[in-house]
Amino acid sequence: MEITRRNFLQISTATSLTYLLENSAHATPKSDTTDKTRMLQRIQEARDTYNRAPWIHQALQRVAQQSEYFTHAEQTHKVSRFYLAGICMKETMGVPYLISNKGALGIMQVMPGTAEAMGFPPHTIYATKNKSTLTQKSATKNNILCAAKYLAYSRNKIVETYPSKPRSEQGFMTLAAYAGGLGTLTRIMQYTPHFSNLPNTSALHQYVVRVNALTMLVEENRNLFGFNI
Repeated sequence: MEITRRNFLQISTATSLTYLLENSAHATPKSDTTDKTRMLQRIQEARDTYNRAPWIHQALQRVAQQSEYFTHAEQTHKVSRFYLAGICMKETMGVPYLISNKGALGIMQVMPGTAEAMGFPPHTIYATKNKSTLTQKSATKNNILCAAKYLAYSRNKIVETYPSKPRSEQGFMTLAAYAGGLGTLTRIMQYTPHFSNLPNTSALHQYVVRVNALTMLVEENRNLFGFNI
């Protein structure tokens, strides 16, 4: 498959990882290549760990129930439905009525302030368990659309701010911005030349690794989701 799309988040995961492993030595200094390769190895290790978990297939089945909404969000905001499903796996494993202790809402755990900024009043992206099925479906659809819109917004800001970063780096940074916010990412990048250089104990590094690992499993089970590459 020829890689022609601009952003890492718009390329299927397995293809992206293969592409990065094959081309990283030509794109970055040796030390940076080593950091990137180690990160990709951690992604593969995390994928293997998740794949052995007794709950993984049930979680994939639950997330796959939202396939229509992931596809619609991809078409609307040009963010990979595989990654949207991977983020959903990481955030809630497909349970739509969760609220985090920080106040993040719904199936993609969108913060109310982020929802407002993206043009989605919080009541439109979240419905409690006792609401009607129609209301819950509408809230879930909007929650996924809002998450995709924020990912697209973050991706575009990162590409604009860091145009010389490799595509993989921009993709990792976009996922980190989703988890911690663009402001947090900007502060972190003041102290490291590459996101891949972050210690593997950092929360954002672990988040990016886990989302990529779960996205790999979504792609491997794409027939369950009705996704074509």
